[in-house]
Amino acid sequence: MKTLIHDFSMSLEEFYNNLPVLQGHYYAKIEKENQDYCTSSNIDFNQSKTKYIIAFAYRFCIDSIVNLNALKCFDKNSNIVVKVIINEDIIKNKFTNIATPILVGLDENYSVLWQWNRTPKFIENIENNSPQQEVIVKKMLYRKGVYIKNTFEELVDLISKN
Repeated sequence: MKTLIHDFSMSLEEFYNNLPVLQGHYYAKIEKENQDYCTSSNIDFNQSKTKYIIAFAYRFCIDSIVNLNALKCFDKNSNIVVKVIINEDIIKNKFTNIATPILVGLDENYSVLWQWNRTPKFIENIENNSPQQEVIVKKMLYRKGVYIKNTFEELVDLISKN
């Protein structure tokens, strides 16, 4: 996943077409108020509606980022705004060798269209004697199609100011 930041220069169609080759990852889409985990073959990225792609990540996951502030990039073909938010509080440091960036697709009104991560498998692999880890990871998940409230509000505020 170290090259994921470079993939943001691709069009969303190219990004979508390359997802199946990212082995070992899980994909998720939002259906009504429930979260439906699915494979890359049937995920719906609402390509024509996506305006923003947000990546929540650790600086250790993406070694090409030198500025720890949010980055804004524009795709020349689709005009999709890409922001990378470096947040070391999302997961504890000991998870950095497992955790990959969490991608969130938003439309022009900041409504969540899709989510991409491998959290489901990660939760399955959590040891029984580590209930705190499970709570931390589950906080990353959508609740009724909306990202964790405080994080999401901060996200919209960040996009609006830039």
